[in-house]
Amino acid sequence: MLPTVISDCMVVPFKYWQDDVKAGMHYQNELFTHIKSYEPEKRLQAYDDACELSERGLHVCLTASEQGYCLWQNLKA
Repeated sequence: MLPTVISDCMVVPFKYWQDDVKAGMHYQNELFTHIKSYEPEKRLQAYDDACELSERGLHVCLTASEQGYCLWQNLKA
């Protein structure tokens, strides 16, 4: 399954506690935790990383903005 790519303006960010404060986001009734951020010129690396995690069976997505890309993993995983 290919990872979903979402515009950054379509998600709702939040913070949560899991041993320390972590970044999360809400999108279409799903909760995600932040895995990694990428500079705008690292678009292909971000997508490759997301595809690799998807191939392992993890539910991940990417958010895209002018500042770059963020890789997120579903909190249910």
